[in-house]
Amino acid sequence: MSLKAERDLSFVAWSPGGTTLAAGTSKGNLVMFHRKTSKKETILGKHTKRISTGVWSSDGRLALAADDKVISISGPDGTSQASFDVKAEPSQLQWAPTKMDGRQKVVYLSTCVFVVISCVCAHRQWM
Repeated sequence: MSLKAERDLSFVAWSPGGTTLAAGTSKGNLVMFHRKTSKKETILGKHTKRISTGVWSSDGRLALAADDKVISISGPDGTSQASFDVKAEPSQLQWAPTKMDGRQKVVYLSTCVFVVISCVCAHRQWM
């Protein structure tokens, strides 16, 4: 990664298990670094403005928030799964917890992401 690109980074987060590093840029692009293969994938135009925050779910989905007032949900490889508009620029995201049964097996995967906008909490569910 070049020094110019490093200055453009606005968000970074490791996936669960530390296999993939997601990096958002000030231009709204997403860069995925895969640790095992040493591959870098650049996904242009994920957002139209700076990616401000993001969070990985326990099952490997990535929720991103940007200054374009859009929340995007991506699969582990960066492919878009859903997106929705919010009324103001989000400051934080958090996935709802995944429910586990007594044997630590996943009963269902969370489809709810919480969004903090100007200290007002909202949530959005899809599927």
